[in-house]
Amino acid sequence: MRSEARYSFIESSRLGTRKKMARQRSLWKRFLPPLSPGSVVAEVGPGRGEFARVCVARKLDYVGIEPSAELAEALRSEGFRIVEKPVPPLPLESESADLIHSNDFVEHLPDYREVMKFFAEAYRVLKPGGYLSVIGPNYETIPALYFKYEYQHSFIVTRHRLINMLKDSGFIPAASRSYLFALTPYWNWLDRIAAHTALYLLTSAPFQSLIRGLSSDAVQFKFNKNLFDHTAVLGRKPGGEASAGSKVE
Repeated sequence: MRSEARYSFIESSRLGTRKKMARQRSLWKRFLPPLSPGSVVAEVGPGRGEFARVCVARKLDYVGIEPSAELAEALRSEGFRIVEKPVPPLPLESESADLIHSNDFVEHLPDYREVMKFFAEAYRVLKPGGYLSVIGPNYETIPALYFKYEYQHSFIVTRHRLINMLKDSGFIPAASRSYLFALTPYWNWLDRIAAHTALYLLTSAPFQSLIRGLSSDAVQFKFNKNLFDHTAVLGRKPGGEASAGSKVE
């Protein structure tokens, strides 16, 4: 019996796929630390492999940790190095990675204790000066959608909650950002206006009732998934040499 939600394997819309790839490229340009080729990057919950493809293109030493046998096999068939294990713990050696990245993972952990265990494991696995990047759906702007399609969502993600947990895990907060579209350096204020006004209307009960009456279950899923606002935090393990990066905002 597989553990994924029944919607987990609905293919993304074309817009959703383009949006995901744009976000991955934007992360490296605007948020993640600059890493030299050959740096070790471990991703927890690689999903469909969007982040993995960008890492390989940047000539980084990539490994994905994926608990789903079906997703792990699909990624291996594309040539990615994948370890099929649940997290925490992390099945990696201590002080072996330059960056640990997770996108849409921590909200699936049962509570803050498990998230703190994940952060502690990340601290162990990272080299001194290494980075932990955590991205999750932003509960502050999408509470109406947070549990609608993903019954595995348990831990509630907010930016300040993640920052405080990073601090209590020994990390130095290096950057944080909430974003609806791909990260941009100059138009974040427009992004936030859209997240707090347009999302409020599009996720309201009257509008959701309208699209339920006009579309199929799968179409509703794809439409609402494109509305997911996200929050991202970046923490650095003390020691080593810090990379230049974004500031906490």
